[in-house]
Amino acid sequence: MCIGVQGVLEQLGLLGDFRKVVSGFVDTYPMSKNLFTLPSYSQPNLVRHFLKKSYDAYNALENAAMLEELFNKWAPSTQAISRVTYGV
Repeated sequence: MCIGVQGVLEQLGLLGDFRKVVSGFVDTYPMSKNLFTLPSYSQPNLVRHFLKKSYDAYNALENAAMLEELFNKWAPSTQAISRVTYGV
């Protein structure tokens, strides 16, 4: 987990509660590099390539939605997921 996020959660006394609902994070950037050979692995390029659409890359909700769509489109194996999963 990003040290900045963990530090803030610790300072606010919320890290324990956070760990109750979040077990870890999947990093789609290295996952895409492990699964595919592409000229660019930026999220907008991945969305264009795999989903054939564009989106507002400066909108956090759209970013999250696109990552979910990419993940579902790729349908990675359990092994591919475990290689890029980081615990909290």
